[in-house]
Amino acid sequence: MSSNILVLGDSHCNVFIPALKNQLTSHNIVGGQLPLGPGWFENFHSQTAPLTFTRPEAQALFEQWVTALTGQQVTNILDVEAQILCSVTCIEHCVHSWMWTQWCPAPTPDRDFISDTVLDKIVSGFFGHILHFFELLTEAGHPVVNIVSPLPRDNKNYKVQVHDALRAVLHRRFDALGVPLIDVSDLSRDPETTALAQPYYSTMKGDKIHGSPGWGRLVSQSIVETTIFDHTS
Repeated sequence: MSSNILVLGDSHCNVFIPALKNQLTSHNIVGGQLPLGPGWFENFHSQTAPLTFTRPEAQALFEQWVTALTGQQVTNILDVEAQILCSVTCIEHCVHSWMWTQWCPAPTPDRDFISDTVLDKIVSGFFGHILHFFELLTEAGHPVVNIVSPLPRDNKNYKVQVHDALRAVLHRRFDALGVPLIDVSDLSRDPETTALAQPYYSTMKGDKIHGSPGWGRLVSQSIVETTIFDHTS
């Protein structure tokens, strides 16, 4: 089990999986992006044990990955004999949503920056299904790790401050669950703009959200350095 890693991710996992396979050569790493779209913020899982994905195409792909990784036929996510690596904080979907473009949470002469109380309520609502997913995994004693999505590329409408404030709340929530968060925000930050540094921009035309392979290597290195996974052969 120690050498098996199942990746259950959003689109951000596509840039760190190759780097992780290059660094953890003694591990079997299988998985990738689940076909959930915006479903990470909807009812994407069964809510109770047995834990399954509600979208048939996501459940089928999950079962295919587990068979390839372990040789077992498994339908319940809690029965997987592998360490699970996720990339499902999806902070950019909240930061770039209509909420921030229509109602900027920036400080003004008559208003403070969005309060911690409001941020906490946003995390409970916007990320509720994601947090519950990890809660079910940890309650079952399953080893699981999550990865924080990249910083915004600019700080219009205080997007960087909102991103940092949201991830601070998420760090507290995941710490309470006992789920490690891999977070390379400060390592990939431009010291002048405080946003994502240009070398870590996605190289795909028109892509303004994802990180580059360089960002993926930072994530992979952080995983290895924190020794979250068993690194024995």
